[in-house]
Amino acid sequence: MNKTQRSAYPRARRQPWFGFVFSVVAIALIFAGSFALSAFGDSRDGNDSSGARSAAGAEPDFPVRIELVNSSSVTVVLNPTNVRASEWGFPAPDSATPDGLRGVWLDPGAKVDVTLALSSWVSFASFDLSTLPIAGSSSGRAITFHDQENTLTIPGGDGIIMLRSPWVWPTAERPNSVTSSGCSPSWSGPAGSFSVRGGPTGSLLATATCLNSGSDGDLISTTTVITFTDVLS
Repeated sequence: MNKTQRSAYPRARRQPWFGFVFSVVAIALIFAGSFALSAFGDSRDGNDSSGARSAAGAEPDFPVRIELVNSSSVTVVLNPTNVRASEWGFPAPDSATPDGLRGVWLDPGAKVDVTLALSSWVSFASFDLSTLPIAGSSSGRAITFHDQENTLTIPGGDGIIMLRSPWVWPTAERPNSVTSSGCSPSWSGPAGSFSVRGGPTGSLLATATCLNSGSDGDLISTTTVITFTDVLS
């Protein structure tokens, strides 16, 4: 061992108490930081219920099922707007695909299914779904969806059974014809137009139908099906 090595070795061992004190201080700082982060996380979750439900993977308050089918000859881009955060859990209409409807590109022949979470404490909710065909020169439209809830009364073993049937529909008022089925009659409306240079010109049509597929407790499983078709000229 040379002189330089001998002189360096004692310096590393000269005051062992210093390393011990440093370790204690470091552990205390880490513990304090962890406590602060935990408190911050608790506060955040209390103020953002949709984020808490998303992180915990909890079941939504009211599942709202939407199926979108592109039976047209062009790709359709979908984006929700005017979504109020207080009316939805996770996923909301404006959650990114594949959970929600934001950024959906629906190619010809494609289908997309989403289950949104409607907050149980709201009496009304709506959102706009912009639809834009992608083909040459195009113009889009916006369809306004309104949540609907129908209460079905059916005979039961002890009298009557009342089942709720929530869905979203492109009309503000529930039609009077909604009775035992729990669904509105089919709805159709314009969803855009397009023109291809040297090719076809057409308009996009959206058709909404409602399907019931059994019940879970006092809730009927209802799906709103939106089908896009085109009319070429």
